Amino acid sequence: MQATREFHPERISRWSEAILWALAFLSLAIWFFLRLRGEGIHVLTTLFVLFMLFVAASTSLSNWMERKTVLILKPAGVDFTNGLRNISLAWDEIQEIRVIPSRFGKQVQISGADAHFQFRTLSVVERKGEIRAQMGFAAADFILEQILKSSGLKEIDHTDQGRYYARPQGRVARP
Repeated sequence: MQATREFHPERISRWSEAILWALAFLSLAIWFFLRLRGEGIHVLTTLFVLFMLFVAASTSLSNWMERKTVLILKPAGVDFTNGLRNISLAWDEIQEIRVIPSRFGKQVQISGADAHFQFRTLSVVERKGEIRAQMGFAAADFILEQILKSSGLKEIDHTDQGRYYARPQGRVARP
């Protein structure tokens, strides 16, 4: 790896987040209205309102983390930040990589002795032949190729459940 390169995931629309918050506040408003009228509220109604608030908050957290995600390939290693985690691994600290197929692209898991992170390859969501959303890293294949090349990991296993890369026995990567 010669030069430092910075990558960001594709941003998904926040429209679903807005809809979830609207539904959460609507259900909360109905719950308060019923309480003010002195109506008996079933415990399941309260649990539904709490669930809606939890889902909306979780979606907001997920979108915030996505907007903060940065993956940096440097001559000395790789850095990954997502708002909650800040991981830095030198090339020789990377012990294994797993590439696992999933419903939305492939999930790439990078593991070192004391830290790990994961990112998703580009996934396109289509509806009626029209692209509705894109998520993950558009340059994920390039990122994976550079990490494998720079870390010296080799493919150990390849099945329908994914690919597994590790350091050949007795070999330490040299950047």
